Amino acid sequence: MPTDRALALATHELATLTELAEAFGRADGRDAIAAQLALALMGGRLVRRVAVALGDPPAVVLVRGADAPAVPPALLALDAPSDLDAGSPLAADGWARAVPLLAGRVRRGVVLLGAPAPGAPAGAGFEAALAALAVGALEAADRADERAARARVDEEIRLARDIQRRLLPPPTAPPAGLDVAVRWVPGREVSGDTYWTSALPGGRLVVAVADVVGKGLPAALLMATVQAGVRMLAPDLTPDALGTATARLDRLVFESTEPHQFVTMAWAVVGADGEVAYVVAGHPAPRVVRASGAVEALTDGGPLLGVVPGARFAVGRAALGPGDALVLHTDGLGETPGAGGAEFEDALDGALAAAAPASSADDLLAALVAARDAFTTGDADADDLTLVAVRREA
Repeated sequence: MPTDRALALATHELATLTELAEAFGRADGRDAIAAQLALALMGGRLVRRVAVALGDPPAVVLVRGADAPAVPPALLALDAPSDLDAGSPLAADGWARAVPLLAGRVRRGVVLLGAPAPGAPAGAGFEAALAALAVGALEAADRADERAARARVDEEIRLARDIQRRLLPPPTAPPAGLDVAVRWVPGREVSGDTYWTSALPGGRLVVAVADVVGKGLPAALLMATVQAGVRMLAPDLTPDALGTATARLDRLVFESTEPHQFVTMAWAVVGADGEVAYVVAGHPAPRVVRASGAVEALTDGGPLLGVVPGARFAVGRAALGPGDALVLHTDGLGETPGAGGAEFEDALDGALAAAAPASSADDLLAALVAARDAFTTGDADADDLTLVAVRREA
């Protein structure tokens, strides 16, 4: 039978474990958990020095009563509290015992203890129980930190997307004889796509779509720069000035980005008479969709924006007859995955031809998106999607 002293010690240890579990529940982060653990071990084992080392390799995050020791990674292999080898450098430095921070298969580090005071109770079970409680608390703290970090990122993304939406152009009243429609569907993160539509003097309309390489906040910041450049240049655009304006945008992107960043873009000036001047800068080719169902790709222009300093851009020309439409899109449309590794780019012209009877620009885009959704076997909304259609009324 246990002696009164042993029973009293077991009762005390149980009370200590209960109090420490509650303290761990209130602890704010790993440093507070390490401090609670150190105090419990110092009190329970009557030692004057303790060091808590976390990670692999173990790094001291808290030390009491001594200088921080160099903790060898080999101590992480311990399966139970153990006395240190008397000939080890740690023992020579006054450390006597190692307690692995171990719970099941989860290892978080190790605790070093100094030599106990005379008459101190021995109990590897108590030390192991304290360590397991600490591991559970550390795991819970990590999950809480991860949730808080995700919440901060989610809030930053929400704010960035809100800013992006505010930077997009207001609804445009097109010149008489032209009909305009837009689809802007950002992916799960902040969009790297943008668009622009605005009326110009002389019954003309400027439309643009652009796509920044990458995703997330860096892409959004670069896209804000592109939007600002288009906003600045658009009011003075003429068909003949489109190439020069593109070169100015190219210089703006080149001077404000890192070497690995670039932008693709396609834009056009469309007259009420159907005359189209356009530039394609490394972007998927816009399409002219004839009322008859014929589809023509527009490819004149130049390189990606922000890659070749001093690049020149050729201005292409096209004409829209009554009922014809100009469709600009980002690569989120053509790269939509289908069965057998196919991409929607292969079916794009057929889908546009089938949509040609649409009576408005909005109906045309609705039919195109429906065809894309029917084509895909994956997640159609995983990538950004931006579409702009300008239709000359019949």
